Amino acid sequence: MESIIRIYCRNQKISIYRLEKQCKLANGSIGKWFSGKVKPSYQSLEKIQKVTGIPVGILRKEWL
Repeated sequence: MESIIRIYCRNQKISIYRLEKQCKLANGSIGKWFSGKVKPSYQSLEKIQKVTGIPVGILRKEWL
């Protein structure tokens, strides 16, 4: 299953890097989540929700 964040970025024609900047996340944060090295904090998911409108509950399901 493809990540909802990747689908969002593709539909908006933006890079993951640009989404990180819009959300005020550190460079490479989302990539680390995808690789499984780190799980996102609730605060990080809230930042993504504010920018994308994707509910935190849906975002959390990707990293449970």
